[in-house]
Formats: sequence, C-alpha cells, structure tokens
Amino acid sequence: MTFSVSLLLIMITAIAVARLLRGLGLPGARIVGGLVVGVVLGPAVLGRIAPDDWIRIVMGGQMERARIDELERDHAAWRFAASSVPLSPEEVAAESERHRLELVPLEARLETVEAAHARPWVVLTILLAAGAAASGRASRRPLAASEEPGDAVAAGTWAVLFPALATWTVFALVGRDAFGPSALFAGVAVGVAGWSMDSRDRRLAGKATPFLDRAAATASWVACGIAAIAAWKAGGGWGVVGICVLPLWIPVARQPGLRRGFRRLRDEALLPSLAAVCVLRSEFFLEVPWGLTLLLIVIAGDGRWLGWYLGLRLSGSDAGPPLRSSLAIADAAGPQLAVTAASMALGVIGPGLGFGLVVAAAAIELATPLRRRLARGVSGRTYPSASGPSD
Repeated sequence: MTFSVSLLLIMITAIAVARLLRGLGLPGARIVGGLVVGVVLGPAVLGRIAPDDWIRIVMGGQMERARIDELERDHAAWRFAASSVPLSPEEVAAESERHRLELVPLEARLETVEAAHARPWVVLTILLAAGAAASGRASRRPLAASEEPGDAVAAGTWAVLFPALATWTVFALVGRDAFGPSALFAGVAVGVAGWSMDSRDRRLAGKATPFLDRAAATASWVACGIAAIAAWKAGGGWGVVGICVLPLWIPVARQPGLRRGFRRLRDEALLPSLAAVCVLRSEFFLEVPWGLTLLLIVIAGDGRWLGWYLGLRLSGSDAGPPLRSSLAIADAAGPQLAVTAASMALGVIGPGLGFGLVVAAAAIELATPLRRRLARGVSGRTYPSASGPSD
C-alpha cells in the first residue's frame, strides 16, 4: 500500500469517526475525531503494533534505518569488548571518530529519503489547511457596518498579542528560546482569531457582532505580521503566512445555502482529516513536552478569552458587555489547527510542540459548551443579532 493511498484511507476514517462522535453528541467532534484517528494510526499505537510496516508506509527509509541500527549495534559490541581489554584513550577516540564518520552520511541519507517520502503528507496537509481556511471564510455572513473601526483595531490587537505574549513568556520560563521561530509560530497559533462566528455565538454577541467581526479581522492581520517575522527568522514557513492571509481575501458567500455548504465541508470533512494527518507522524509518548502543552492549553483557551476581554475593555468599546462579547468570539480551534498543521508540514515547529497545539485546539472545542453557557449566564439572556437570523 502506498503512502498516498494510506493518507486517503486515514482521511475517510477520520471523517467517519468524527461523524460518529457528532452523532453521540460529543463536543468538538470535528477535531477530536481526527485527533483520535491520528493517534491510533500513528507511531504511538499502530507503530508499536506493527512497527516495520508502519515505518515502511508512513515514514520511509526502512533500509537506511536498518543500516544505522546495524552500525549502532556493531559500535555497541565494540565498546562492550573494549571494556575488557585495556585500550589507550587515543584508540578509543579513533574508534569513536570512525563510527561518527560512518554514521553521518547514513543519517543524512535517511533524512533525504524521509523528506522525499513525506512529500504527499506535506502537500496534503497544506491543501487541507488552506481548504479549511478558505471554507471558514466563505461560510461567514457578510460583514455589517461598524461605527467604531478604530476601537475594533485596538481590541483585535490586544486579542492576539495577549495570548502570544503569554506563550513567549512560557517558552522563556521552560528554558526555550522565547523569540525563536518555534515560539513565534506557536504564538500565532494560540492568538489567531476565528474565521467566522457561529450562529449561536452571533446570538450571544447580539449587536456587537459587526464590531467583533472587524476586531477579529485585525487580530488575523496582526497574526499574519507575527507569522511573517517568524518565517523570516526561520528562513522558511511562508506558507503559514499564506494560511493566515487566505481567509482575509476569500470572498464571502452571499447565499445562505452556499454558506451552509462551506461550513459542512469545513466541519465534517476538512477539519477531521486535517487533525488526523497532522498528528499521524507524531510520537506523543516521547516527543510531546507535556508541561508546555498544559500551559498552551490554558493560554489557547483562557488566554485567548482574556485577551479579547482586555481588548474590549481597554479599547473603550461600548459594543455590549465585554465579558459576554469576549466569550462569544473565543471559538478559534479551527484556525489554530490550520496554523499548527501548516507549521508542522513546513518543518518550522517540531512534531512534539505541534501535537501539543493540536491537543490545545481539541481542548478549546471540548470547552465550547461551557464557554457558551458562561456567556449566556453573564446576562441571563441572548440578544438579537445584527447579522440577522441563523443560516
């Protein structure tokens, strides 16, 4: 079975599992379903049940890995034998250098072979992320007029910078480069705004909806700027900038039926598939920094909400109660998944950090019913939306 065929089967499985979980009433089924499939068919489960077949199909470079393993066994045997024979430091150093000189070209060859083998995965991941971003934008209702464009800019800027700054602070606290490309791209992921507001969130926001739409557009532009700086520092990853920019340029569908179609495509097909292929090559038992992941889960949810609250409060907006409005706009799991997947596919963040960001996106989805319940409890009722009835 080729890797491309395997990816197609994985997508179909992810869509089916997400549909099953949705039928069972599980919140966030569109991301959780794909995440579950990616973990089960990834190195953590299937890779341990059938490691040789999994490496051959998903990772590639089986012959190169076998040669490296053989060389490592030979070197380990030499060290064991040398422990019982007195050798000079010069002889030990010479053997270590010989081993290194044999190993370096084999590792370089393995990296090349794996990169070539992964090309279908990279292309598919980027296409799914771009498709989700485009359909997310197309499913948005036409933007109504706003009376406070300046305040919306201030609110949107706060909304993305607060969680991004919190992310960079956490990176510094755990001993990582706080302003390296990985930290910058992670800040983009946890700060990027939602593509559109769900009809239930529009009802929660009421007349604040047009203002929040414009503030979200500002947050997306700020995220694009941070992504551009990260790509410049990394010398690559410009596709992530494209994923952030794309929803800002896609025309909004005018017909309600067309918007519903794009929304279904995004939620029932693209996002489950993207979540599955995104984590397919991640070994979360060994690679995921779980301490950092737990902090990113908090930042992606509570930090993003707090950024919106501060933005609405400090911008002086009168677009409804800031607490209720900030809770209504905090649905950004899809954009976070798209940015994370593109960053992983382009190699600008590692699989461990990427897996953590996907888990954080799934946590946002699982907490959505609670977020909406809290928003309704702020005033005890919902408000008529300026965008009209649900489509």
